[in-house]
Amino acid sequence: MTISRACLLALSVFLTGALGACASHDQPAAAAPAAQCYASGDEGATWVPRPDLPDPELCFEMDCCAGGVGLLGYGCFKWATAADAPGAPWADLGFTPLSRPAPQAEAEGASPACYVRYDDGGAWMRERHREAQCFLADSCAGGLSQSTRDDRPFCAKWAIGPDAPALPWSAALTNPPLAQDIPPPQDIYEGHGEQTSDCYNEACTPPPVRITNATPLHARPDASSPVVATVTDGECVATTGDYKLRATPQRGVALDAFGDLTAGDVIYALAYAGDGFVTIWRRGETLDVDFSELAVRWDPPSAAADPRVGNWLELARADGARGWARDPQRSDWNCAFAEE
Repeated sequence: MTISRACLLALSVFLTGALGACASHDQPAAAAPAAQCYASGDEGATWVPRPDLPDPELCFEMDCCAGGVGLLGYGCFKWATAADAPGAPWADLGFTPLSRPAPQAEAEGASPACYVRYDDGGAWMRERHREAQCFLADSCAGGLSQSTRDDRPFCAKWAIGPDAPALPWSAALTNPPLAQDIPPPQDIYEGHGEQTSDCYNEACTPPPVRITNATPLHARPDASSPVVATVTDGECVATTGDYKLRATPQRGVALDAFGDLTAGDVIYALAYAGDGFVTIWRRGETLDVDFSELAVRWDPPSAAADPRVGNWLELARADGARGWARDPQRSDWNCAFAEE
């Protein structure tokens, strides 16, 4: 078992290119072109090849328009023989399409949508965000600036089209109503990490790891507990397989109705639940929700850091010393561990 960090969305760069070919009437017929993955950032108006997605499964996982998994949360992808050729139905390629609302056409009188611009003077691009998500991302027109690209804030607007002026944000976003606030009963919660190839079952012995910076080992998963040993930079240590993923409740207000949440719900994020989900508390009940779909105005984090918070991993040194390391930095390279 290893701990993965909670995901952030990064935008792909579409590289354009064109390749033309011609054949005279006396030349033999050319072989049928091989299919490959194509991507569109403007809902199918233009398509560019994506050689970094070399098989249909990877292409299907990215698609957000025709029933793909939509890992990016935006963008159209297809498996086709050319940019202007129709995409092969995902079902014909052996995949089960997911149901998803069809994109709305951008036309005069159409419903407003979210548009983002990442560079000053750059083009506005449509994103598949609800208005509340658009408001959270915006850093230019009164939004909450809770999203970044390459560690830089960006502009977002709710508008009829890319060149249309921004519409005022809904009052429910700028001045949300508040439901009853019932705090959770505990001040610390434990989450779950991801299952990885390190260990597939409880009987598996996790492989040793190389720590890339000097790291204290605590008697308990608590930075205020005694330090029992220190792992040196570059040292190979054994992992016992025991870990604690601890967090304190984070209060926030839901800005729109989505899933089981209603606008104005006062919620508390308790702990990571795995696979991009987080466990939240709402008025006496717990729910596991997709964190990327939440539109929540979070309270500022507490200035006083709780010493129990963090990704805690139990490690053992070659001399037999054992303790808990918080957020240890690990090398991707394997190492050989031998007890003294």
